[in-house]
Amino acid sequence: DIGNYENTKSELKEAIIAPLEQKGISRAYNIKPLKGIIFFGPPGTGKTMMMRALANEIHANFFYVKGTSIISSYTGESEKILSNVFSVANKNTPCVLFIDEIDSIATGRDFETDDVRRHILSQLLQELDGFQKLEHVIVVGATNTPDKLDPALLRPGR
Repeated sequence: DIGNYENTKSELKEAIIAPLEQKGISRAYNIKPLKGIIFFGPPGTGKTMMMRALANEIHANFFYVKGTSIISSYTGESEKILSNVFSVANKNTPCVLFIDEIDSIATGRDFETDDVRRHILSQLLQELDGFQKLEHVIVVGATNTPDKLDPALLRPGR
């Protein structure tokens, strides 16, 4: 249990935990739990701790990936790494896949990005779109700079 953060805990409970706990009501009203969220705030405010607590609350595995660990200088390697991350999450459901510093791999196209990061963003969007078919996986992207994220990542349904 985490002290304070009452608003955040309430929103997570309403959006994620309640639909999972009350499946009959959720089905009756066609309420689906979120498949992914962007969690943002200044460094050191408990984003990772909150997501670990969420995973614990819903009895899910917790997979932590730092966005920068996905970046490789070898052509195509970053995309393979990202694909493997999603594959592992898929094989270990239920799980919370926590991508810390997601802005390092999903920076908006209006900002200067290199080819590697553009390819990673494309792969990430493909994985998220494919993820809609999966059950019991919640993707959480954490960032200190949500304004730098590519708008495609924030589109409803992702």
